[in-house]
Amino acid sequence: KGSFVFPSGETYIGEYIEKDGCIRRVGKGVHHAADSSVYSGRWKDDKLNGEGEHRHCSGIVYKGQFVNSEYHGSGKMQWPNGCTYTGTFENNRIQGHGDFKDENGKVWVGNFEGNKAIGLVLKLT
Repeated sequence: KGSFVFPSGETYIGEYIEKDGCIRRVGKGVHHAADSSVYSGRWKDDKLNGEGEHRHCSGIVYKGQFVNSEYHGSGKMQWPNGCTYTGTFENNRIQGHGDFKDENGKVWVGNFEGNKAIGLVLKLT
């Protein structure tokens, strides 16, 4: 376990290995990016892999699965206005079945393809 400051000013605190003279992030760690975004979670082969949380500098928060540094698998995204999406992500995009909670607290259920929502229905409470 250790901490590093990269030439860009970004920092990493967590588990790592040294391979071929290079530091490779593995296991659990926290990365602070130059734009104030923060990733906390699992690493493999110096990429975000497994469960983690990405707090973007815009205020968007993603909690869920990562594959090769992309949102991929089950997760939840929350926007600064309070809207949330809980469901499937693929290659950094909302993709598949999920629930979208709007600013008014209404929950819409259906299939999503990026910025398209196909066959959404209002979930009655």
